[in-house]
Amino acid sequence: MSTTQPSRSDLPGPRARPAAGWLGPLVALVMIAVGVLLVQEALARWGVVATSWLGSILTTVDGLTAGTWTVPAGVVLVLLGLLVLLAALKPRRRTHLRVEGDADLWITPSALTALAREAAEAVPGVARVSVSGSRSTVKVRAAAEHPDTVAPAVQEAVSSRLEGADVRVSVRTTRYRPEGAEL
Repeated sequence: MSTTQPSRSDLPGPRARPAAGWLGPLVALVMIAVGVLLVQEALARWGVVATSWLGSILTTVDGLTAGTWTVPAGVVLVLLGLLVLLAALKPRRRTHLRVEGDADLWITPSALTALAREAAEAVPGVARVSVSGSRSTVKVRAAAEHPDTVAPAVQEAVSSRLEGADVRVSVRTTRYRPEGAEL
Protein backbone atom coordinates (compact mmCIF):
# COMPACT_ATOMS: atom_id res chain seq x y z
CA MET A 1 0.00 0.00 0.00
CA SER A 2 1.44 3.36 -1.00
CA THR A 3 1.36 6.20 1.51
CA THR A 4 2.59 8.98 -0.75
CA GLN A 5 1.18 12.34 0.12
CA PRO A 6 0.24 14.92 -2.49
CA SER A 7 2.81 17.61 -3.17
CA ARG A 8 2.16 21.14 -1.98
CA SER A 9 1.46 22.29 -5.52
CA ASP A 10 -1.35 19.73 -5.82
CA LEU A 11 -3.26 21.04 -2.81
CA PRO A 12 -5.97 23.60 -3.55
CA GLY A 13 -5.83 26.89 -1.70
CA PRO A 14 -8.56 28.45 0.40
CA ARG A 15 -11.42 29.86 -1.63
CA ALA A 16 -14.38 32.17 -1.02
CA ARG A 17 -17.93 30.92 -0.76
CA PRO A 18 -19.57 30.03 -4.06
CA ALA A 19 -21.59 32.76 -5.77
CA ALA A 20 -24.67 30.52 -5.76
CA GLY A 21 -24.29 29.45 -2.12
CA TRP A 22 -27.67 30.97 -1.27
CA LEU A 23 -29.37 28.70 -3.82
CA GLY A 24 -29.16 25.53 -1.66
CA PRO A 25 -31.18 26.91 1.29
CA LEU A 26 -33.70 28.46 -1.12
CA VAL A 27 -34.24 25.13 -2.92
CA ALA A 28 -34.54 23.40 0.46
CA LEU A 29 -37.33 25.79 1.52
CA VAL A 30 -39.16 25.24 -1.78
CA MET A 31 -38.87 21.46 -1.35
CA ILE A 32 -40.23 21.71 2.20
CA ALA A 33 -43.20 23.72 0.91
CA VAL A 34 -43.88 21.14 -1.83
CA GLY A 35 -43.62 18.36 0.76
CA VAL A 36 -46.15 20.08 3.03
CA LEU A 37 -48.51 20.54 0.07
CA LEU A 38 -48.23 16.87 -0.93
CA VAL A 39 -48.74 15.65 2.66
CA GLN A 40 -51.85 17.82 2.93
CA GLU A 41 -53.09 16.39 -0.41
CA ALA A 42 -52.55 12.83 0.85
CA LEU A 43 -54.43 13.60 4.08
CA ALA A 44 -57.32 15.02 2.03
CA ARG A 45 -57.47 11.89 -0.14
CA TRP A 46 -57.51 9.65 2.94
CA GLY A 47 -60.36 11.69 4.42
CA VAL A 48 -58.37 13.00 7.40
CA VAL A 49 -58.94 16.66 6.37
CA ALA A 50 -61.98 18.02 4.57
CA THR A 51 -60.49 20.00 1.68
CA SER A 52 -57.44 19.67 -0.50
CA TRP A 53 -55.22 22.74 -0.97
CA LEU A 54 -53.97 21.42 -4.30
CA GLY A 55 -57.55 20.78 -5.47
CA SER A 56 -58.55 24.32 -4.48
CA ILE A 57 -55.61 25.80 -6.37
CA LEU A 58 -56.38 23.76 -9.51
CA THR A 59 -60.06 24.74 -9.36
CA THR A 60 -59.12 28.42 -9.13
CA VAL A 61 -56.63 28.21 -12.01
CA ASP A 62 -58.98 26.16 -14.24
CA GLY A 63 -60.25 28.21 -17.15
CA LEU A 64 -57.74 31.05 -16.86
CA THR A 65 -56.09 32.20 -20.06
CA ALA A 66 -52.65 33.72 -20.52
CA GLY A 67 -52.49 37.50 -20.14
CA THR A 68 -50.26 39.92 -22.00
CA TRP A 69 -47.90 40.10 -19.01
CA THR A 70 -47.00 36.40 -19.15
CA VAL A 71 -44.58 36.63 -22.11
CA PRO A 72 -42.40 39.38 -20.54
CA ALA A 73 -42.58 37.60 -17.19
CA GLY A 74 -41.42 34.39 -18.86
CA VAL A 75 -38.49 36.17 -20.51
CA VAL A 76 -37.48 37.69 -17.17
CA LEU A 77 -37.67 34.27 -15.48
CA VAL A 78 -35.54 32.68 -18.22
CA LEU A 79 -32.90 35.41 -17.82
CA LEU A 80 -33.00 34.98 -14.05
CA GLY A 81 -32.51 31.24 -14.50
CA LEU A 82 -29.50 31.86 -16.75
CA LEU A 83 -27.98 34.20 -14.15
CA VAL A 84 -28.43 31.56 -11.45
CA LEU A 85 -26.83 28.96 -13.74
CA LEU A 86 -23.86 31.25 -14.41
CA ALA A 87 -23.51 31.92 -10.67
CA ALA A 88 -23.51 28.18 -10.00
CA LEU A 89 -20.78 27.56 -12.57
CA LYS A 90 -18.63 30.57 -11.63
CA PRO A 91 -15.37 29.50 -9.99
CA ARG A 92 -14.82 30.58 -6.42
CA ARG A 93 -12.28 33.38 -6.00
CA ARG A 94 -9.05 32.87 -4.11
CA THR A 95 -8.86 34.50 -0.71
CA HIS A 96 -5.36 33.64 0.51
CA LEU A 97 -1.76 33.64 -0.69
CA ARG A 98 0.58 30.68 -0.44
CA VAL A 99 3.67 31.33 1.66
CA GLU A 100 6.79 29.49 0.54
CA GLY A 101 8.37 27.19 3.08
CA ASP A 102 8.29 23.66 4.45
CA ALA A 103 4.73 23.89 5.79
CA ASP A 104 1.52 24.29 3.82
CA LEU A 105 0.88 27.88 4.89
CA TRP A 106 -1.68 30.33 3.52
CA ILE A 107 -2.14 33.98 4.54
CA THR A 108 -4.80 36.62 3.88
CA PRO A 109 -3.98 40.00 2.34
CA SER A 110 -5.13 41.71 5.55
CA ALA A 111 -2.67 39.63 7.58
CA LEU A 112 0.08 40.62 5.13
CA THR A 113 -0.72 44.29 5.62
CA ALA A 114 -0.66 43.84 9.40
CA LEU A 115 2.78 42.21 9.18
CA ALA A 116 4.02 45.00 6.89
CA ARG A 117 2.67 47.68 9.24
CA GLU A 118 4.36 46.08 12.24
CA ALA A 119 7.70 45.82 10.38
CA ALA A 120 7.57 49.43 9.15
CA GLU A 121 6.59 50.82 12.57
CA ALA A 122 9.59 49.04 14.13
CA VAL A 123 12.07 50.98 11.95
CA PRO A 124 13.75 53.75 13.97
CA GLY A 125 12.77 57.22 12.79
CA VAL A 126 9.36 56.29 11.37
CA ALA A 127 6.62 58.47 12.81
CA ARG A 128 3.51 57.27 10.97
CA VAL A 129 2.72 54.29 8.74
CA SER A 130 -0.14 53.61 6.34
CA VAL A 131 -0.38 50.22 4.64
CA SER A 132 -2.72 48.88 1.97
CA GLY A 133 -2.56 45.56 0.24
CA SER A 134 -4.01 43.09 -2.19
CA ARG A 135 -3.17 39.53 -3.22
CA SER A 136 -0.27 40.78 -5.35
CA THR A 137 0.95 44.07 -3.84
CA VAL A 138 1.61 45.62 -0.45
CA LYS A 139 1.92 49.43 -0.45
CA VAL A 140 3.61 51.04 2.54
CA ARG A 141 3.46 54.79 3.12
CA ALA A 142 5.77 55.93 5.92
CA ALA A 143 6.24 59.42 7.30
CA ALA A 144 9.56 60.33 8.91
CA GLU A 145 11.56 63.45 9.71
CA HIS A 146 14.33 62.18 7.38
CA PRO A 147 12.45 60.19 4.70
CA ASP A 148 15.45 59.63 2.43
CA THR A 149 17.45 57.83 5.10
CA VAL A 150 14.50 55.82 6.42
CA ALA A 151 13.18 54.57 3.05
CA PRO A 152 15.78 51.80 2.48
CA ALA A 153 15.40 50.56 6.07
CA VAL A 154 11.60 50.41 5.74
CA GLN A 155 11.92 48.59 2.39
CA GLU A 156 14.32 46.06 3.91
CA ALA A 157 12.26 45.52 7.07
CA VAL A 158 8.99 44.99 5.20
CA SER A 159 10.56 42.80 2.50
CA SER A 160 12.26 40.57 5.06
CA ARG A 161 9.04 40.27 7.12
CA LEU A 162 7.03 39.26 4.04
CA GLU A 163 9.73 36.91 2.71
CA GLY A 164 8.15 33.82 1.22
CA ALA A 165 4.92 35.55 0.22
CA ASP A 166 4.70 36.19 -3.50
CA VAL A 167 3.85 39.90 -3.29
CA ARG A 168 5.42 43.06 -4.62
CA VAL A 169 6.36 45.55 -1.90
CA SER A 170 6.10 49.26 -2.67
CA VAL A 171 7.45 51.77 -0.13
CA ARG A 172 6.97 55.52 -0.30
CA THR A 173 8.22 57.87 2.38
CA THR A 174 7.19 61.45 3.07
CA ARG A 175 8.45 64.13 5.40
CA TYR A 176 6.76 64.07 8.81
CA ARG A 177 5.61 67.41 10.15
CA PRO A 178 4.35 67.20 13.73
CA GLU A 179 1.29 69.18 14.80
CA GLY A 180 2.16 72.81 15.54
CA ALA A 181 5.59 72.61 13.86
CA GLU A 182 6.73 75.58 11.81
CA LEU A 183 7.66 74.96 8.21
